[in-house]
Amino acid sequence: MKIILVAPPGSFTEQLEKAFVKNGTDVLCVNDREIKILPFLKKNVISWRIIRRLSGLRVINNKLFNRDLIGLCRREKPGILFVNKGMTVRPETLKEIKLMGIKTVNWFPDNVKIEPYHSWFLNNAKLYDYFISFDSSVLECEGNNFYIPVGVDPDRFIAPDLSPKDYDKYFCDLCFIGAYSRNREYYLSKVNDLNLRIFGWKGWEKSSLAKLYGGPLSLEESIKAYNCAKICINLNTVPPVNGVNLKTFEIPAAGGFQLSDFRKDIDDLFVVGKEIDIFHNESELREKVIFYMKNEQLRKNIAQAGKMRVLRDHTLEKRVAAILKILEGN
Repeated sequence: MKIILVAPPGSFTEQLEKAFVKNGTDVLCVNDREIKILPFLKKNVISWRIIRRLSGLRVINNKLFNRDLIGLCRREKPGILFVNKGMTVRPETLKEIKLMGIKTVNWFPDNVKIEPYHSWFLNNAKLYDYFISFDSSVLECEGNNFYIPVGVDPDRFIAPDLSPKDYDKYFCDLCFIGAYSRNREYYLSKVNDLNLRIFGWKGWEKSSLAKLYGGPLSLEESIKAYNCAKICINLNTVPPVNGVNLKTFEIPAAGGFQLSDFRKDIDDLFVVGKEIDIFHNESELREKVIFYMKNEQLRKNIAQAGKMRVLRDHTLEKRVAAILKILEGN
């Protein structure tokens, strides 16, 4: 089976592409953030950000991307067009590709209750032959919708060799890695006196927790941070949905102990209290942080059990196998 995978560049796309190959598919990966206007700068991140902010250039670049995607499908004749998020793919492009007899699939990794994802979801999700979400509440929506959580490639989460420099940079009692939001700032402010370090996008620089911010991290650096921290806090996006984010799997895969805010789907993915622990509000977050700081062996036991659960049940190879089974059965 031949698949064209449309996805942004990054570690998750690399892991996803590898998972398709492991499942016996022939994959051709297409970068939906490629600069088409100036081909000699096609992989330049700074140029992409400039184009994305200038509506006129963004429209032209998007038009060229969709033209080239249609042409690629005509030449390669894949069985499946698999889009990971892919808000750049136009409705008319999907229609033309479907007329070629190609199945169209979207595995959407973000919270569709948040704009601009909500508007996109209402107008575009039903255009795909299969719309797959990390969030089980999508099953309540109209359309050919499916629930498949995200996952990881264990080969990318091998315990790193930590140098004294790594410990100096990452060691802390509490670690949070992620983009800034007011909700996250609120929760983290309740434990900011407990040796907290924050990493992620630069929005934290202007927050009340700026002095705790250590800059953005690559996946490899994040794995080191998860290993150096005693407790890794995970805060999903709001408004809440049932599904859990990628970090829910990355933290235990890296060997970290995870304390996450509650989401309904967690109960089907991990054994709470044995493979992960959760909190429901800010006071419970602080209480559990203090409790687990005093119980090192329990932290280690939960971290190890969480890692084993991810390796057994939550790999991208198994997620892709489940997706391919859905496509083969319809």
